[in-house]
Amino acid sequence: MTSNTKAQYQVLNPAGRAILKPCHYHAEFELTNDEYPLHLSTGRRPLHFHTRTKTGRTKELQEGDPEPYIQLAEQDARSRGIKEGDWLIVESRRGKVELKARVGLMAEGQVFVPFHFGYFDAQDGKARAANELTQERWDPVSKQPLFKSGAVKVTKVEKQDDGQVHIHEQQTSAIKCVEKTQKPHTAGSRSKPPQLERYLEFWLAIIFDAFKSLRSICDDLIPQVAQGDWEVSIGMQVMHRIITSCVDHFEPYVLKYRAVGDFGHDINDKLKDNLFPADVIGHFSGSESFDTLVVLQGFYTFLSQVEAHLITLSPSAQATWDKAFISAVAFVQTQVERMQAWTKQQLKSRGPQALLVPCQPAADLKKRFEEGKSVEGVRKDEEIDKSD
Repeated sequence: MTSNTKAQYQVLNPAGRAILKPCHYHAEFELTNDEYPLHLSTGRRPLHFHTRTKTGRTKELQEGDPEPYIQLAEQDARSRGIKEGDWLIVESRRGKVELKARVGLMAEGQVFVPFHFGYFDAQDGKARAANELTQERWDPVSKQPLFKSGAVKVTKVEKQDDGQVHIHEQQTSAIKCVEKTQKPHTAGSRSKPPQLERYLEFWLAIIFDAFKSLRSICDDLIPQVAQGDWEVSIGMQVMHRIITSCVDHFEPYVLKYRAVGDFGHDINDKLKDNLFPADVIGHFSGSESFDTLVVLQGFYTFLSQVEAHLITLSPSAQATWDKAFISAVAFVQTQVERMQAWTKQQLKSRGPQALLVPCQPAADLKKRFEEGKSVEGVRKDEEIDKSD
């Protein structure tokens, strides 16, 4: 789905009403089976809001809806020997809760648990939060958690005793564990707090080194292929100037945030070697126009690698509240977009000539590959031909 532009919205003339768009159906991530035969839905109750931090403290509302429950169909209750008010253990693939049963007003195979009840005011020690059962997934577009469904089974507690706990809530013990293991460091304590690091410094190192690699590609690799191409030669000089401006804007923050040395060097070197193998730089196709196309494509791909790192860095820079750093990242992003636009235009304008016009080098290259020779073998044959 795509968003409407302002003009498209005005054409629809919704008069303030919502615009509903259909989407493709996707089956539930978790379906019922023989082990978990009931389809769980979680939802709201009219007297409560979210986790009841307000409504649970309002006497009339809390007394009107005081506790969680599981509601199931009469057929499902009858087949399991369950009556209204029975204690049940409700279990999914992720967890268990202990709830009282309500019978009726549900379709067969469906159960409902309200999601309002957590542990801030729980007194009996029983697990009761609906999200103990639900999935740890979310919608990839809206980021809305998928806490509304799942597959469960129910088991009737043999001894129906309100005071007996069969499934203990774990939140209280988890809080105590954290409090015990993460005591605050005081000036008088002998133990030193653990030395923690961020990954920002590593990310900066990769980007900064990538610009250095880009500059060497402009200065050394591409000119080796496009020796007689005036337009590419001038373009690479412009690219060099833009990349240098990126380095100048970026370097102060590499130093300020203490980027981790040459951390990105191996990563960028391997990418460069894969995009610009020695066989390509050695004119393996026999056609300068085709080889130029290949190296320009490699240049665009390397730029895309830098762009992806900057996309990640941009919101991280904003989170530092460092205005100068934010501005530098925005500047560098703009320059990368400029270089991408130039390279993209070169690829589009050169493609038809390089790919569609029949030529002898293409015929020779095809013949050599049909004879089963590798790229390296083709390159050596060309060197022999040139020496002859």
